[in-house]
Amino acid sequence: MDINLNDPQAVLERGLELRDQGEWLEAEAMFLRARELAPDLADAHIELACLIADHGRLDEAAVILEGVVEQHPQVERAKGSLGKVYIQLKRFDDAIRAIGEAPADPASQSLLGAAYLKKGELERARQIFETILARDENAFDARMNLATIYNRLGQNAEAARHMTWLLTNGRS
Repeated sequence: MDINLNDPQAVLERGLELRDQGEWLEAEAMFLRARELAPDLADAHIELACLIADHGRLDEAAVILEGVVEQHPQVERAKGSLGKVYIQLKRFDDAIRAIGEAPADPASQSLLGAAYLKKGELERARQIFETILARDENAFDARMNLATIYNRLGQNAEAARHMTWLLTNGRS
């Protein structure tokens, strides 16, 4: 496939294609090239960070995402991605700060709930996942986490209710 290696958007898109094909080293090279061509292209930084985080390079991914959040504080995806990396690094307070207390998108809300759950703040996590579930009764991850929370709280009937739903309506 011929692409213009001087067009940052084309290079980024090729990197996404390579990532989707499982060619992660080649994708990494494309994301690095896109960053080189357009240092302010937040998506190139985010894609690179997510790719390397998926391959265990969490500290490096955190540094990249911290830079994106600093330079582009309006980019919610960067905050959510940084929060996810922080959770994987067991830096739960940092994850909560990165994501923010009132993220707009459901994926970031779920990450925030996961950070509180991992931190052991079950009541705060429960509130977040119940809020997600109130908006979308089919929110699989929210139900899974609520089953875990209610189990830990010894509220077995509530845990069983969510588990029954998961078993009945689970992903195929």
